[in-house]
Amino acid sequence: MSAPRARRVLYTMGSAKKSASEFFEQLRSHRVTLVADVRPRNHVRLNGFTQADNLAYLLPQFGIQYEHWGDFVPVQDLCGGHKPRTDWEECVAGCRLLLRLTWAVRRMPKGTFDHKTVCLLGTKPSARHCHRRLAAEIIRPLHIGLEVQHL
Repeated sequence: MSAPRARRVLYTMGSAKKSASEFFEQLRSHRVTLVADVRPRNHVRLNGFTQADNLAYLLPQFGIQYEHWGDFVPVQDLCGGHKPRTDWEECVAGCRLLLRLTWAVRRMPKGTFDHKTVCLLGTKPSARHCHRRLAAEIIRPLHIGLEVQHL
């Protein structure tokens, strides 16, 4: 009889409205080993400690790998750029179509979720209106037994 398979979870988290201690403690407490940044503007200085270059330096200090998953970044026109989007459903449909058309999921290394605990990093504090949720919804069914948990 084989050993039970370890629980596999894809976490998602927004970078906005978090202190550095909250951010890194969330990752540590959930044993995240890879932060996959799916933010379209991850190099903006206003991101502070979550600016891409800062995370690439800081995360390894916690034993966490950093990658930018550019295939999952939505085209700015789909979600209204910097302006609040009034038609979220239109944004959802556009993002889902884009992610499916780019084959982003199929280009991921095989076994990504077998060997790593991944956290998709988006911008918004809530996953409800953040494209990281859409990316997770497309990734999950292609990896048997993968659960999604929004932090």
